[in-house]
Amino acid sequence: MTLDDVTLVNGCLWYIPSSHHQARFGNIGIGQNIGALFEIYPEWRQSLSRACPCPAGSIVWHNRLIAHAVGANMTIHSRRAMVCAFSPDGCTFKDKRNFLPEDYFNSLEVGDLLDNDQQNTLVWHQSWESSSEN
Repeated sequence: MTLDDVTLVNGCLWYIPSSHHQARFGNIGIGQNIGALFEIYPEWRQSLSRACPCPAGSIVWHNRLIAHAVGANMTIHSRRAMVCAFSPDGCTFKDKRNFLPEDYFNSLEVGDLLDNDQQNTLVWHQSWESSSEN
């Protein structure tokens, strides 16, 4: 969710359209070096990326598999946004920090269930759908 207007100049999101159709589910850990993405998916070098400028208050949803990155903020002003990451119920820790706060990340071991209600609030469970039919 954008809290400020997000423009080409202050660092809007950029996408490689349809990249989610070829992407694999493994966390490739690109991090700060977004160019490393093309070492893993060289076929995307020929793709035209698309900018996604948004006015303040906009919400942008995307699948984690679509190639995306935030551009540099070339202004003296901040570009504030709020990010929510959703994961299926029952996910386990795989030793990648992603969106986890440092103290929570440091408390986990590979295979731990990500069930901390403070950090990973359950917003939907499959059994809730079937119970609403009764």
